[in-house]
Amino acid sequence: MRLVLKAALVLVACCQVNLADEPKPKISREMVQRFVADLDSDDQEAREKGEKALVEAGLAAIESTGAAALSGSAERRFRAIAVLGRLVRSDDDATVAAAGKALEAAAASGDAAVAERAKEELSYFDRLQTMRGLAEAFELHDAQDEAKIVRVPLIAKPLLRFEDRERENRDGTLWGYGDKGRPKALIAVFPFEGRGGQGLDWWSDVVSTAAGPLQVTKVDGIAGVSWSPKNSGEEFHSFPNAPAPAGEADERLVQMHALAERLEGRQNSKLGERPYDLALWPKLLHRYSDASANIVEGGVFAFVHDSNPEIIVLIEAQGKAGAASWKFALARHTAAPLHVDLDGEEVWGSPPPADFMTGRNSYWVLKRRPKK
Repeated sequence: MRLVLKAALVLVACCQVNLADEPKPKISREMVQRFVADLDSDDQEAREKGEKALVEAGLAAIESTGAAALSGSAERRFRAIAVLGRLVRSDDDATVAAAGKALEAAAASGDAAVAERAKEELSYFDRLQTMRGLAEAFELHDAQDEAKIVRVPLIAKPLLRFEDRERENRDGTLWGYGDKGRPKALIAVFPFEGRGGQGLDWWSDVVSTAAGPLQVTKVDGIAGVSWSPKNSGEEFHSFPNAPAPAGEADERLVQMHALAERLEGRQNSKLGERPYDLALWPKLLHRYSDASANIVEGGVFAFVHDSNPEIIVLIEAQGKAGAASWKFALARHTAAPLHVDLDGEEVWGSPPPADFMTGRNSYWVLKRRPKK
């Protein structure tokens, strides 16, 4: 049964990759208008179907949905704003920009309740800007060459925007550093409500994924905050019975998804608690290659709690082109005890680090100080 399930998951991964390359069917203006009209329907099923269709339509739906957010019944306007709130989270930059403008128009409307709801959705942008600033203010340097220590650039977009509702973490981002090949480090930036109603506290946890030393001496503009891991502290392991890396990039992507599905992650959160399963995030977070480091293909995956990344998975086709083999490495992104199985057998166990808030090892948790 286990093998059948894994085969099915591999098939799903293959289908997802193939479908991702297929152009989405165009939706006509008349269909968009019909779905917008359904936002006012007394039929809950029709409303939900209309909302889903508008989100799937993406950029084509924003003009009409934005207009609906400015007129009609309060219920219709709230539903239109909810649709815009989902569209502003799109992976498509044009859709995000257009949905943001539509929400700004709703936030400036004369209806106080509608304006407040639109502002709540726009806070998604405000938090992202704060999180981006904190990721940039973590000044990471490559210390491989002591004579030439260079700053490692932040990857322009977050690798993942996540939440962990059970743990009251409603919004966070995962970022990577490095403009070539395997990221040097991954950092999460997230808010928590401070004690006594004092507002949000911002935190980060960062892990080295580098083969060599890194150096941080300044964080959030404050000098003397230091982190200097010698390397990631983790080794790459071979995948047994893995196929040879395919010659075509699309085929290698399918292979990486299939290999990731052979892994299973578990976590403990309290002393003595039985481990519980983590889910493999279905999307590849980052893809890279580096001929100078003999990486033909590489990808970053994650095991998550809700969508909060707890275990980082690196899968790489290592070696010269035509003679490479698939390998994987694992890295913690939480202070909890962690376990990973390969084909049902545990291959990695990582106890909680005793000094994860000191900056003395490859995983570090730190409180942040955003600029006012």
